[in-house]
Amino acid sequence: MFWLLPLLAVCCFSVGSYALQTEEECYGRNFWLPSDKVFPDFNGKLFFTPTNPRGPKKLVMENRELKDPRYRASYFAISLLDVKERDEGIFSISYDDHKEFDIVKLKVLDCSDKDSRNYGAMYSCSISRRADFLEFTPLHSLDQPRILWNRTDPQASRGGRGQVDRSVWEMMKVTQADNGYYNFRKKDNTLVSRKKLTVTEYTESYERMVNEDLRITFALDPALCTVTFTPWSEMEPIEVMKAGRLIEDGYDWTTGESLFPGRIRKLASVVPTLGFEIDHLKASDSGRFEVRDQNGNLALVVKLKVKEPAPQLLYIVIGVGAIFAVVVCWCCVRRCCCKKSSSKRNNSVPQTAAAPAQYYHDDASQPSGPNYSTPPYVPTYTYEPTRPLTAREPESRSLEPLVPASGGPAAAPSVSLGSDCLSSDPEPRFELKGLSFPSAPPLSSDSTQCDVYTSDKLNFI
Repeated sequence: MFWLLPLLAVCCFSVGSYALQTEEECYGRNFWLPSDKVFPDFNGKLFFTPTNPRGPKKLVMENRELKDPRYRASYFAISLLDVKERDEGIFSISYDDHKEFDIVKLKVLDCSDKDSRNYGAMYSCSISRRADFLEFTPLHSLDQPRILWNRTDPQASRGGRGQVDRSVWEMMKVTQADNGYYNFRKKDNTLVSRKKLTVTEYTESYERMVNEDLRITFALDPALCTVTFTPWSEMEPIEVMKAGRLIEDGYDWTTGESLFPGRIRKLASVVPTLGFEIDHLKASDSGRFEVRDQNGNLALVVKLKVKEPAPQLLYIVIGVGAIFAVVVCWCCVRRCCCKKSSSKRNNSVPQTAAAPAQYYHDDASQPSGPNYSTPPYVPTYTYEPTRPLTAREPESRSLEPLVPASGGPAAAPSVSLGSDCLSSDPEPRFELKGLSFPSAPPLSSDSTQCDVYTSDKLNFI
């Protein structure tokens, strides 16, 4: 049983070593195959199958002999120099012609600096002292690099795009044809820097009402451009201008009519500049205008949306609804305010205090108890035994002094119904007949005479 353990260990090691492993590397750098996948004493075959784009399998190494000059081999490792997009794929090994094992899957990363420009703008790059030439790789053809500048051979860059001004490489009026990678390299093809340029078109959006006008202008020679229009309801563009000539009878296959018959015209300009105007827009004019140069590069995109005016009945309904809402709100607010004010008034009314007991003097009869209703214009009297019972003189008019007749009853006082009848302290004072009390002088008169009220009924002493 113990002899199976080494065999099991070898099998586990083989399975673990031949498991597919994914590796990533940036464009332009060197890639090293893992040493645990390709052993130092490996004498079999090493294959590579590209996946981007898909291609045939090719032999890289056999019996430690390299078949591709871009690879380097040593006793400890195998490396791939200057990784490119086409180097993305799968590496496999084989010990014989019948059994293969996929060991490494390589994925190439784009680690370049990203730059973007609008159509017709200028693009420039600083030239490093370590760089010896500038290589351009278009996006649509990565396997066809072009030399744009060479430090040792200035003739190599003549007739191409761009020029060098001191230590800066410049390119004027860029288009989508200039999209791609700009690689500065050394003489040995080692990558120094890498930039990716993306050129985009200008985009404009307009909203117009029916019967309004639209004007489109762009800094491009109209003789070198083409203008197309694509309605929102269609997919195929329709030519509006070609080589500077307006096509007024551009045919719309949906409606079977011309697009802008008698409504489109060119704008005059001193400098060759694209310009045209469309009058009396219709709702069917909503769509997308595209301006392209003579090479088909997209320079300008104009998105147009034409709106129809709302019917008058809709405005009337909206106005009536708004007025009704305002009236309802006003009535609700007024009703709430009235309820609040009425509740406040009910809560603010104080309870009527009970009137103090008052006693009235009558010649015919003595009052039997307190009377809580005060008859109008009748003075009330209050008995105060602790002070002299003298009548207080009113503030506005003073009562005539009462002189009792000899041996007869005292005359009734002549009461003046002035402001003192309703004063806050209408308390006349009394004086008992036959008794003498000191009296205070009047408040509103300098006279020393005081008014005295006498009664035989109080003469009980």
